[in-house]
Amino acid sequence: MTSQWSNRQRRHSSRSIGASNKLDNKTEDFGIVTVADTEVSFHDKDRTVIGCKHYQRSCKLQAHCCGKWYPCRFCHDEVSDHNIIRNLTVTMMCMFCKTVQPSAQVCINPDCQKAVSKYYCKECKLWDNDPRKNIYHCYDCGICRIGKGLGIDYFHCKKCNVCMAISLKGKHKCIERNLESDCPICGEYMFTSTTTVIFMPCGHCIHYKCHQEYIQTSYQCPTCFKSLANMTEYFRRIDAMLAQHQMPPEYNNSYSYVYCNDCEKKCHAKFHFLYHKCIFCRGYNTKILQTLEVKDGVTLDSLNEALSPTIATAPSGEGVSSQSGTDVAGLGELMRQESVQSIRHISSATPGFSTSNTSVLSAATGLSTTSMYASLTNAASVTGAGGVSRLTVEEEEVLGSGSGHTRPVSTESAMDTSSPGGSLYSIHFLF
Repeated sequence: MTSQWSNRQRRHSSRSIGASNKLDNKTEDFGIVTVADTEVSFHDKDRTVIGCKHYQRSCKLQAHCCGKWYPCRFCHDEVSDHNIIRNLTVTMMCMFCKTVQPSAQVCINPDCQKAVSKYYCKECKLWDNDPRKNIYHCYDCGICRIGKGLGIDYFHCKKCNVCMAISLKGKHKCIERNLESDCPICGEYMFTSTTTVIFMPCGHCIHYKCHQEYIQTSYQCPTCFKSLANMTEYFRRIDAMLAQHQMPPEYNNSYSYVYCNDCEKKCHAKFHFLYHKCIFCRGYNTKILQTLEVKDGVTLDSLNEALSPTIATAPSGEGVSSQSGTDVAGLGELMRQESVQSIRHISSATPGFSTSNTSVLSAATGLSTTSMYASLTNAASVTGAGGVSRLTVEEEEVLGSGSGHTRPVSTESAMDTSSPGGSLYSIHFLF
C-alpha cells in the first residue's frame, strides 16, 4: 500500500522542481565544485569519524534544488530558505577521493572503491555508517525505519500505517493512519517527525517530550480526553472527601447532566462545584453538558431511570473505576488531610467546566500535580520489555550525541504487554 504521505511527497517533489528554478542563490552550473565543497566534515573529529553532526557518512550530497554541496539534507535545511526533497538527490561526492558521481553506496573511482556508508537506501537517498544501527526500508511507510526488518522485529500495521514492534501485533489499538496527524501539543506532523513519538493508552499518539510536560497539568488524553492511567485510587479519595462535605442548601435541587470521557456514556449527577461522578464507571473524568433545577421530591435515581430503566445509581464510594491503564502507584498518599477543608474555598460553579482540570483539582484537594503524575512520567520507561514500537526515520540526527537532544526511550524499555492498551508504546523515527 502506498501511504497518503508518500503521495503528498511525490506531489510536493514535482512542485519543488519548478520552485527550485526561482531560487535566488541557485548555483548556475551544477558541475562546478569549489575547494570549500571538497573539505572533509566530521561527525566526531576527535575520533576522526567522517560525516556531520546528524550522520556518520563518508559522502556529501548535491542539493537538487540549488546545486550546493552538504553532508546531509538537514545541514542544507538549517541554512537555507527551502528544503531538500531527499528522494530527488541524484549526485554525491566521495569524501575520500573527492570524486563526483551518481548516488551509490560504493565509490566508482577505480583508485578508491571505498564504501561511503554501511547502509544505503536508494529510495530515501539515505547513507548511514553508524555500526550500532540496524536500519530497513518499509515500502508501505515509504521511509526508512530503525530495526532489523519486517517480520524479524517489526511489522507494518496496514490500518495504523506505521511499523510497530512485532510484540504489539494484535495487541495495540488500531486508529486509521494514526501517525498521519499533528502532535496535539506542539502541532508538528508526527509521521515524519524526528522527535520520539509514543502511543497513549487510548491509542492516540503524542511526542514523548510533549507528553512529559502535559501530564504535569492533566491526566486526560488531549485528543479524546480519556484517562491516561487507571485513576481508581484517586477517584476513591474524591469519594471519601465528598462524603464529608455537604453542598450549601440552595443547591439541594440542582443536578448536572454529564458526559463521561472514559466510558462515553451520559447520566445525571448531583451538582457540585468540581466533581461529578459517572454512575457507570464510577469515575470523575466527566464534562458538564447541562445544569438543571428540579422540583422537590425528584431524586437522582429517578432522573437516571428516566434515561434508562436499567440504570442503578450506586452510592458514593461504591464500585470500581473502569478506566484502562496502568495503576498509578502512591495516589493514596498524595491526598492531603486538609483537602476536605480546602474545597470550601471554591465558591462558584462554571457550566461546561470539565471536572478533570487538574489545576482546579489541585486547588480543591491539595494534590501536588507534579507528584501526582510522577508515575505517569515514568510509565514509558519502567514497564516490561518487548512491547515498544521503536519506529525509525532517517536517523539519529536530532537524537545523536552531537545534537543536544535526549535519546528516546529505547527498545529495552517497552510497554507492559500483559496490559494491552494500558501502557505507553514508544516509537523512534529515524529518517
